[in-house]
Amino acid sequence: MTEAAEKVSAAEACASITEVRALADFSYDNTEVGAPIASGSFLSMGMVVAPCSIKSLSGIVHCTSQSLLTRTADVILKERRRLVLLIRETPLHLGHLRLLTDVTQYGAVVLPLSQPSITSPGRSMTSSIRRSERFSTSSGWSTICSNAGRENTIPGE
Repeated sequence: MTEAAEKVSAAEACASITEVRALADFSYDNTEVGAPIASGSFLSMGMVVAPCSIKSLSGIVHCTSQSLLTRTADVILKERRRLVLLIRETPLHLGHLRLLTDVTQYGAVVLPLSQPSITSPGRSMTSSIRRSERFSTSSGWSTICSNAGRENTIPGE
């Protein structure tokens, strides 16, 4: 999780950081750009960025690789794996739309995530991610970092 995602989750009481990390097969600090998931040799079917801020989208489009999130997304695209971005910001201006067009042309899938689906009473970020997983799976997409055969291990395990 990015620092901003942690702050939003806490401010909106969507889900605890622990709950969100429990959804992933692997979890690393966003500053660990050398983590195994940031390598093309890490076997995964793809990556879901949920929610994806415009800042993260911009970093992905411009190939900054300054964080684990943008570095891993860059590798996912390089390896021609599925990258799904759940965009939460609205309204969008022309610059945002151009970024969305660019990332789509690079091979990513943009899935708008309307803010009310996150912040509505009884709805949490966890339920939104689960809904997107069901949608992704039913469309033949992978879930977050599905790892065939578990060839890669988490350091310390």
